[in-house]
Amino acid sequence: NKEFIYMFFYDIFWSYLAGLFDTDGHFALTSRSDKYFRAEIQLHITDLRCINFIQENCIYGSLNVKKDKHCKHGIIYRYEILKIDDVLNFLNKILPYLKIKKSQAELLIYYIDNKKNYMVRSKNQTIPEEELLFRRQCRDKMKQLHANCDLYKPTLIEVEG
Repeated sequence: NKEFIYMFFYDIFWSYLAGLFDTDGHFALTSRSDKYFRAEIQLHITDLRCINFIQENCIYGSLNVKKDKHCKHGIIYRYEILKIDDVLNFLNKILPYLKIKKSQAELLIYYIDNKKNYMVRSKNQTIPEEELLFRRQCRDKMKQLHANCDLYKPTLIEVEG
């Protein structure tokens, strides 16, 4: 049955991807200033075969090659998703499979679903303070989640199960 095979592969692919993102991925809310914020997803990895597999099976994101003197071959591959619709679609698909960074993904979804879009074209136009407060609070919460992510400790049930 083709539908069964598709669903089986779908679950395996997204759980595999979740494992990569739980360990080597990065869910972020970055800001260039204290007004403009961007939701982004990144995965840094040294094995091009892994990135190629992701690109062959995922319609979101793009690949960048970066020099990195700390890597064995001097380069690292960065898979990133920056388009807001792609970020949201990706997060909704990977969310059920995430374990360690699930709260970071949930926060990004919350941010995307609740942020208001303002087109500021001149210095006289401003983003309302209430919206700026929301954006800053989400950014600060994400920083807090990043800091606490290293503190993950499995429960006794997880260890024994």
